[in-house]
Order: sequence, then structure tokens, then C-alpha cells
Amino acid sequence: MNRSRPGKTRIAVFDVDETLIAGTSAEVQLIHFLRDRKIITWATLARSLGRPLKTLICSGWEAAVHWKSYYLKGIPVRTVYDLVPEFLEERIYPNVFRPLAETIPVLKRAGYTVYLLTGTLDFLLPPLMAHFDADDGTGSHAGVAGGAFTGRILGTHPYYRGKVTVLRRMLGDIDVDFVNSFAFGDSVADKPLLSLFGHPYTVHPSRLLRKYAEKCGWGILDHSFDPGRDLIIP
Repeated sequence: MNRSRPGKTRIAVFDVDETLIAGTSAEVQLIHFLRDRKIITWATLARSLGRPLKTLICSGWEAAVHWKSYYLKGIPVRTVYDLVPEFLEERIYPNVFRPLAETIPVLKRAGYTVYLLTGTLDFLLPPLMAHFDADDGTGSHAGVAGGAFTGRILGTHPYYRGKVTVLRRMLGDIDVDFVNSFAFGDSVADKPLLSLFGHPYTVHPSRLLRKYAEKCGWGILDHSFDPGRDLIIP
């Protein structure tokens, strides 16, 4: 059995969209929720695609992703914040992949520090961390000016290699035992993050990610996953 080296911290990092939340993303659900509440319309949403598409064409994906929340532009922050508890209860918590969520208390009892690392909007993170009993977490930082959303994502977007950058920034000077730590993700874009860890798990992976996981010997979790049977903690 592997043992964590003295003084090193063992961590477990969980993606949220289509990982802890099964089959969907928090931001997709937020768009539908705000549309149902008539805070945004489909016409507004269609117009909001122009800025990221124009940026994609002119400057590439890394620049365009900073406008992914352009549908929020001009909406008062308080309007959205006040709806977050209702949104989570209605659209997110019913979609939690419970077998994976049940690994969190198991890992915490074994001494792991649990992080949520996601591209979803940062104002959703505090209640999500409380719900999952995570120790820390980070998401996409939604820009705000004059009490309203700007539609721009600030700083490094936690996606693809950006997730590694954001994780290292979040960890700071914590000395992590990556060999004996866990990471859970669903997307090919999570490969740089998962590759850091001695115990990487793909969750309902796409065909491409499944093939890569099988080649690398990574864990593959699907609806038959049982944390008591399938999660091996060093």
C-alpha cells in the first residue's frame, strides 16, 4: 500500500459540470432557469452569442471563452444572487451524481482535503461547496461593474490547461502528495489536470476520453459505480 510522505497533503479534486452534476452543466441550467423566470429571453441569448463568436474568429478560443457569460451582461447582480438558492434546489441538486458525491465524506474521513474545480460561475461555488462539504473551490470569475454583470470572465478560465494553473494558484504553498491524491473529471479537456494525479478517475467519459483512460489505466466511473466497492483509497 502506498503511503503519503510525511508533511505532504493528500487532496481530492472534483469537477462539477457533468461530473458531480450528471449529464448537464450548471451554466446551461442557469440559462434555462433565467429564461423561465423571464430575466433573459431567447432573443437576448441569441444576440449575446455575437460577442464570443466575433472574439473567437478574431482572437481565438482562449480570448472568446472570457465572453461565455455575455448573456448576463447588464443584469443586476442582486437579481441573480437572490435566485441562486431556488436555482440550485430546482435545477442542480436533483441532478447530483450521488454515488460520486458519496465519495467525498469517505475521502474526508481518510484525511483528504476536498476541492471543487470548475468552469462554472464563481457565485455558485459557496453553496455548492457547502452542499458537498468541500474544503475549498474555484470557478469562473464573473465580472461585475456598477452592480451589474459585465458579461466578461476575469482572470484564468478553469478549463483545459487553465485548470492546472488555477489549481496550483489555489493550493499556494501547500505541499501536495499528488501520487496518492485523487482527481475526477468528465471531459477530454480534463486530461492535463487528471494527468497530475496518481488516482485519476473519468466520470461518464466520452468515447474518446474512455479510450484514453483505458490506455492509461485510469479509473472509469459510470452509473454502476459503488464507492464502497470501487474506490480504493491508499
